[in-house]
Amino acid sequence: MAHGVAAVAEQVSIRGAMIQNILPSLARLGIRRRTMEGRGMKRFGSLALLLALFLVLAMVLPSCSGCESAKDDDGDTSDDDDTDDDNDTDDDTHTDDDDDDAEDWYIYVVDTDEYSENPSIAVDSSNKVHISYYDYYEDFGLMYATNALRKVYSWQVFMVDSGKVGRYSSIGVDPNNKVHISYYDKDNQDIKYATNKTGSWQIFTVADVGTVGPNIAGLNSLALDSSGKVYIVYHYCGQNEPGGCSDNDLRLVTNDSGTWQVITLDTPAMRPSIAIHQDKIHISYDGSSGLRYMTNASGEWEIFEIDDRGYASTIAVDSAGKVHIVYQDRDVVKYATNASGSWQVSTLPIESASSMVMDKNDKMHISYRADDMLKYATNKSGEWKTYTIDSLGLSSSIAVDSDGYVHIAYRGGEEDALKYATNRPPE
Repeated sequence: MAHGVAAVAEQVSIRGAMIQNILPSLARLGIRRRTMEGRGMKRFGSLALLLALFLVLAMVLPSCSGCESAKDDDGDTSDDDDTDDDNDTDDDTHTDDDDDDAEDWYIYVVDTDEYSENPSIAVDSSNKVHISYYDYYEDFGLMYATNALRKVYSWQVFMVDSGKVGRYSSIGVDPNNKVHISYYDKDNQDIKYATNKTGSWQIFTVADVGTVGPNIAGLNSLALDSSGKVYIVYHYCGQNEPGGCSDNDLRLVTNDSGTWQVITLDTPAMRPSIAIHQDKIHISYDGSSGLRYMTNASGEWEIFEIDDRGYASTIAVDSAGKVHIVYQDRDVVKYATNASGSWQVSTLPIESASSMVMDKNDKMHISYRADDMLKYATNKSGEWKTYTIDSLGLSSSIAVDSDGYVHIAYRGGEEDALKYATNRPPE
């Protein structure tokens, strides 16, 4: 390509010199035509001028055989080069593990402090990002980061609550783009709730989880209904015994009546995940005999045995009210759904499943960890495809905005900093 441009430039230079030699003659011919008297001399001047113009055009226009090759076969004059016209490069762009339809991913460090844990992410109606997480190194506390207050992906970080609080946080955004966070208070063995819906942060202790139990004590999950009412499911440990918790209840705490109320839903039960669709509650959790699903969609609470093996689930509900659950079965990740009318269980081509969400087209998006890498899987093309997003990514949380772009918050880097990855181009 460079050689061709040089050759054309050389030809233009030569022809330009020839034109410079002809221009005085043209000028003289034009002057003679204007000053000479007599019809014969005027006619001669006109013919001479036309002939000179013809010669100039012949020399200026490039001579090429096969100029049609500049067009596509369909006549399109667009560039056939496979490179992008804007020649953009991004060090944080990653390619698809499976094929060539990879998207560009943009990675940001949100909080450089060491040891950020248990991130949870949500996207508001303006496609702004909100992340809650636990700082467990020096400061200790519930942290909140957002890009909603500044342009593009410029982040602001706040400490919402201090002390050994903030583990297992779960975040949601209401219809007014106000933030709601549930989290575990290890010092007092409580479930706490924070919100900025009044314009400043307010913190409430809404339930206790019993005495300090194993690491899974205090696991919780938050969801909001259409009016912004809060529903938090959590693991209640009860008394800590040598063999673990004495109770292992699945409990729900909600302010739907105007005051906080606690309801015991099932026992034994652990590691719950909640979703709300049309103000009906859907919960997946570890039951006494494997994976269970519980809902009040019929008007009464019902429990379904989904799989006799399964734990650490995450749940979502599609636009038709059908349920989708991704969960772990030892070294296998499984997917259960009642989309066909009855429960079907299949195996997914991924190593683990940290977080799952559905987009407005009812396609699934999963963030997960494999060999300490942050990976992403989706079936949006009609089949499952996996992508490597970052070479180091531990616990993660995923969300999808109204335009279908994916947002992932995760622990990454050598110091476990809070990082954020998205395939939404910078604005």
